[in-house]
Amino acid sequence: DGGGSGGGGSDGGSGGPTATPSMADTNASFEFTIEQIEECGQTCREVTATVANDGGAAAENVVVETTMYADGDVVWEGTEEIGDLPANESYTSTREVDVGLSGGAKIQQNDGYVTIETVIDFGDGQEVFTERRQVA
Repeated sequence: DGGGSGGGGSDGGSGGPTATPSMADTNASFEFTIEQIEECGQTCREVTATVANDGGAAAENVVVETTMYADGDVVWEGTEEIGDLPANESYTSTREVDVGLSGGAKIQQNDGYVTIETVIDFGDGQEVFTERRQVA
């Protein structure tokens, strides 16, 4: 299934994700981009996302873990194992993100905003991307 993460609504937001690499001496450097969000139900979205290895070396054992929060409460979590990702290559996938009725209620109580944290683990380290996005 998909490797993306995302919100349960519009593509609005307050800018792109920010990255915080955990190891300064690694050659892997990633970009994480939410390409598209399409509605698949009241609390469901089809989210297409891309992970790109912009570093000078291949990244091994790449795993993408995404957690979506509304006002500090987890409303959705997902993990995708990509495997090896060569330098200057990317991986795109689409994933169904359904926060359910309780998650949808939490998002509404948070004025429609979620915080999406995406952690890319790989053989040499980890990079974390955080984005706040209005989805409802």
